Amino acid sequence: MWLPALYIVALTIIGLLITPPTPMVIAIVAINTAIVGFSEELAFRGVFWGAVRRLIPFWPGFLLVSAMFGSVHMLNGFLTGDWAGALAQSINAAASGAAYLAFRIRNRSIVPMMVIHWLWDFAVFLVGAGSDPVPGATVDPLKSVMYSSVLVGPILLWGLFLIRNERVRAGWRDDVLAGA
Repeated sequence: MWLPALYIVALTIIGLLITPPTPMVIAIVAINTAIVGFSEELAFRGVFWGAVRRLIPFWPGFLLVSAMFGSVHMLNGFLTGDWAGALAQSINAAASGAAYLAFRIRNRSIVPMMVIHWLWDFAVFLVGAGSDPVPGATVDPLKSVMYSSVLVGPILLWGLFLIRNERVRAGWRDDVLAGA
């Protein structure tokens, strides 16, 4: 978990230094990202992964859960009207979702991923929380995917590296029972 933790610390420092948000903004971002991080982990790497891992082989299940996590982020297009931005977010969410699932499998627990997901979202949103958006400005989705891949790419590769070993993946069907 050291790599995502390193990113979280760096992003939080950048977010606080570039455009320091008010304490109220920090509190709102912290609360909202905690709710999102915990609920998304419970839904996708908890309930959904728990069902999928019992029904289909490891890699197809891994890819399905990651793809579904990414595709759900397309729904943000309904909120923003920015479908290209929602597509870029979905691509990045699928990649980060794969990394989160790999970390969850490696740790054999969802709790550390709930915390990492919350703090990751907090740090990312904090970077933009203190800035005022330009009215009518659109974000180039290709640039968004490219910039985000610089952040998400290494974490995805690290996660896949952690589950490369068959011994690590051997308990993927019964990791809930490991602590019992």
